Amino acid sequence: MEKIILTAMSLFCLISDIVLIRFLINKRKKIRKLSFDFMKLWNSEQEYHRKTVESYKIKADTMYCLLKNRVLDIQRLMSLSNYYSESCREEKFYRLCKKRMCIKYNHEYSLLRDVIECADVSCNRIVRYLVLQSGKLTVEDLIHCSMLCLGFSNDLIQFFFEYKNIRNVYNRSRRIKEKLCINENISLESYIKRVIKELENI
Repeated sequence: MEKIILTAMSLFCLISDIVLIRFLINKRKKIRKLSFDFMKLWNSEQEYHRKTVESYKIKADTMYCLLKNRVLDIQRLMSLSNYYSESCREEKFYRLCKKRMCIKYNHEYSLLRDVIECADVSCNRIVRYLVLQSGKLTVEDLIHCSMLCLGFSNDLIQFFFEYKNIRNVYNRSRRIKEKLCINENISLESYIKRVIKELENI
């Protein structure tokens, strides 16, 4: 009888040990899985942080170059102002300033391409979005949209494009809307503002 009891107790202990070992093995597997998931999440977080930092660095470098270009423009205008104010030829100074700023004379679009770049960087890549929406947009169309993104008034747009009539500004807006298939009841300005907000969440 004692042998039976001892055998039963031994068998019970053996079964208990097996159950405990299996429990510990399963626990270890879960811990390893949790550890793996944590490392995966950590690496994903680090990659996101790296990309975010790189994105901000690219934006900062781009804005620095744009600012540097504008500082050079200011230096040129100041030198012209100094020279022509001494020679009392303000009209000549005004004409040279206008040539520097207006599209008609600025064949390489140096100033106005910077307007496009500045709008794209500061407004959630809006220019790239517009280009993807329609391949029919011209450089002048993109400059027009970029000026709207940056808050230029219609009067300033008229000045930069040297339009004789403000209606030319509205006509260009209308043509851009047609190229982008925008509802005629929605203004180009409100469409651009809405898209900029939507791009913030992407």
